Amino acid sequence: MSSVRIAHIFSDEKFIDLHIKMFSESSFINTYFYVNKLNLYKGNNTPKLLYLTPNLNELFNLARKISSEYDILFVYNLNVEKAKIINAIDSSRLKIIWNFYGTEIYNMPSVRSTFFSLSTKTILEKKMSESFISSLKFSVKQVIRALRRKESTSELIYRAMKRIDYFTWYSEEEYNYLNELLKNRLPPFLKLSINNRLEHIVAKEEKKLRLLIGNSRSPFNNHIDILTTLENNAFNGEINIPFNYGSDINYANKLKEYTAGLNMNVNFLETFMKYDDYIDFINSHCAAIYNSYRQMALGNILIAIMCGLKVYLSIKNPLFLWFKNNNFIIFSIEGDLEADLKTCNVFLDKKTALWNINAHNVLTQKEHNAAFMWTIENMN
Repeated sequence: MSSVRIAHIFSDEKFIDLHIKMFSESSFINTYFYVNKLNLYKGNNTPKLLYLTPNLNELFNLARKISSEYDILFVYNLNVEKAKIINAIDSSRLKIIWNFYGTEIYNMPSVRSTFFSLSTKTILEKKMSESFISSLKFSVKQVIRALRRKESTSELIYRAMKRIDYFTWYSEEEYNYLNELLKNRLPPFLKLSINNRLEHIVAKEEKKLRLLIGNSRSPFNNHIDILTTLENNAFNGEINIPFNYGSDINYANKLKEYTAGLNMNVNFLETFMKYDDYIDFINSHCAAIYNSYRQMALGNILIAIMCGLKVYLSIKNPLFLWFKNNNFIIFSIEGDLEADLKTCNVFLDKKTALWNINAHNVLTQKEHNAAFMWTIENMN
């Protein structure tokens, strides 16, 4: 058994089991902390999980404990609470690894609008009076913060980045893109293995003329551009939009208003499904279109691939290049979608579907996870 002691800090209960599973066969001494205002975890690892509320005393006590008792700290999604913990750590010996999620950078006010299409920006526009009041409130907060010398969320996270030893993620292409966007402020890259194998999924042979658009009601999906392209090409099949999570109600309502005026069969999936039911739902489509300009919905895309769907991504999304570099056959929204709609070529042939399934199986080989664990073992 390894003598390396690793502390793991989670805040999103949906992914806890997946991360614990990744380390379940390792020889490390692992301790798992769950920091959240409410204990919403309902998984199978409750006995392994230490729950803490995110008050300052708890966070500082946890920082001291980790500094003195552990060799490595994994933080999953660098939010404010985890940034505070990192900034309070006083051990130079401790290695800190940031498991990137996406939201911690893509939702930064300084870069957020970069990932919206012109149509999305238009639908997100608010009344002038609301915009002015919001701007005024933000300015006042900035003045008060400056007078009190209080750090903003972004400043807290940027300070934590300086102490972090590694940024771990699947895609070096995306890392390079983000590092350039943030003017080389990211920690060094450490390639993460994909541990969630989807071999149990069997692609349905029969596919209907049914398209899946996006993965949520998040405006990052840039839905309107795709709906406009479909309408301009007189698409007469079924269109389904997952709409059961995402916090921007204003965008969601305006998108519904927009689709009400379209002469197409557009459906919004607003009820939550069990995991297996959601896979069956995806499996009934012939193609999936993800018009995000940022990394998101990687799990959904891999499920779509295993279900034999034709997957379209924007070339602006760093995932497009990552999939290409990992030997997947992926189609571009900008270069392929409209031509395929004109010829009803939105079904994936069996040969290409099997090619993509094999690419997935190569990508998720257990040997990759073993290599990642070896890197962690030999880090100190």
